[in-house]
Amino acid sequence: MGRINKKQNQRTALGLTQEELAIILKVPISRIAMYETGKRDLPAQAGLSLTYMSIHLLEKQKQEFVHPGLKEENSKIIEFLEDELRKNERSQHKYRKMIEDIREKYEKGIANLYLSEYFAAKETNDDRPSDKHADYLHLIAKQKISENGPAAQKKAMLQLETLKWQHSHLKGELKKYLVISP
Repeated sequence: MGRINKKQNQRTALGLTQEELAIILKVPISRIAMYETGKRDLPAQAGLSLTYMSIHLLEKQKQEFVHPGLKEENSKIIEFLEDELRKNERSQHKYRKMIEDIREKYEKGIANLYLSEYFAAKETNDDRPSDKHADYLHLIAKQKISENGPAAQKKAMLQLETLKWQHSHLKGELKKYLVISP
C-alpha cells in the first residue's frame, strides 16, 4: 500500500472511494489515482468541485450537526437521564430523612442511657422504677446507641454524598445532550 497524502485524505475525509469520487467529478478513475499520487492535476472544474465539497464538509464539521435519526436516540437518552435525576432526588430525600432519624434515635439512646444511670444511682425505691425496668431501659439505650451511632450516621452520610456526586454527574451528561438536541 502506498502512503496516504493530503489529496487522498481529502477524498477519504469526504467518505468516498476513488471510484465514487471519479463518478461525482465526471473524470476517469485513473485520473483520480494519478491526482492522488501527484502525477497529474484534476481538470479545473473537477478541482473546483472537490474544493467546494471539502469546504462544505469543513463547515458542517464545525457545527454540532445531529443527524435526524440521532434526534430520536438523543431524546431517549434525555428522557433516561431526566428519569435518573428524579430517582436520584427521591433517594437523596430518603437518605436525608434517614440521617435525621438516625441522629434522633442516637440522641434518644444517649438520653435513655443517662436516665438509666440516674435510676441506678437512686438510693430510694420510692421514685425509682423496678430493677427490671431500669435494666430494660439501659439495654434499650445501648441498642439505640449501637444501631444509630457515629458509624451508622457516617454510612448514611456517605451514601448521600455519593448520590449528590451522581446527581451532579447526571446533570452534566444531560446538559451535553440538551446542547446537542435542537
